[in-house]
Amino acid sequence: MLLKIDEEGIPMDCPSSKDLRIAAEYIRFLFPLQDFKTLVEAQQYQAAHELAGIHEGAKSLDELADALDERNSPTRL
Repeated sequence: MLLKIDEEGIPMDCPSSKDLRIAAEYIRFLFPLQDFKTLVEAQQYQAAHELAGIHEGAKSLDELADALDERNSPTRL
């Protein structure tokens, strides 16, 4: 399956910005960043690295939602 991207770099069949933000918040709820300190203290560096990556993914979902909102803004020139 090919992912179709529009001229602004946004996937053509992308969920709504609201759905993306809900998914990002749910990811943050499931994998709290507060666990990072606990993982590092336990020398679980791989798990801490993966947790940081999960939060980077959630941040990317928020950024994609912002891009969708900007693209769909009625005040956009």
